[in-house]
Amino acid sequence: MQSLETLQQLPFVSPNEPLARHTTIKAGGAAKIWVEPQNETELVEFLRLNAQLGVPLFVLGAGSNIVPSDAGFEGVILHLGKGFETSRVEENQLIAGGAAYLPRLTKFALENRLGNFEWACGVPGSVGGSVWGNAGARGWNGANFESRDSAADFAGAIAFDRQGNRVELGQNDVQFAYRKSSLGDLIVVEARFSLLPLSEAEAKKRKEIVRELLERRRATQPANAASAGCIWKIPRSLAARARARSSKGWDSKEKLWAARR
Repeated sequence: MQSLETLQQLPFVSPNEPLARHTTIKAGGAAKIWVEPQNETELVEFLRLNAQLGVPLFVLGAGSNIVPSDAGFEGVILHLGKGFETSRVEENQLIAGGAAYLPRLTKFALENRLGNFEWACGVPGSVGGSVWGNAGARGWNGANFESRDSAADFAGAIAFDRQGNRVELGQNDVQFAYRKSSLGDLIVVEARFSLLPLSEAEAKKRKEIVRELLERRRATQPANAASAGCIWKIPRSLAARARARSSKGWDSKEKLWAARR
């Protein structure tokens, strides 16, 4: 209890914050401590203090792909604040803060005539969470829709460990697999993506494709309904695929993907 009271002295901390306010499924009890730093200085201050206190810590991104308990969380929820929603372009690289929202980045990239980030146009996630979990979806590759993920264009990141140490990561410092990475307990505060330079005409064409894709999704999915997002994984083994295909509901999944296309 004393550890929680100590954390509450930080100016960017809120006690007993309902998680339902911060999840796409609009559910979840209260977190004992909600921490929302706006910059690296505040993040380091919290991490170093919490490392001394030893309070359980969970990092929450945009709040999708999670269903928190109604009982809440007896510890600290760390959520990067608006100060981490930055985005900029350097040559062909998109550089975004850990709290930057993926659909906005798709638009930002195309406005700067950079392509291959269109897959993220309908993914309700943050940059930090998408890199950490290697988020992916179907996107436009100039000819057809294809599956693409954060790893495809990843060029590096800045992260912090739970003790508040800053870590700069290059393209080859992170290993990715289907919907996961080797980042472990690291907290991503910025990521770089090497994207495809486009002509003005190509960028305009891809903007139209994104618009059509989002319209199709809105027509086939209840976009305004509370949802945890797409949280099922594609089975990798043939046996698992066979079991999934024989289970009830697989046909509807395939029809949904067809509608998304």
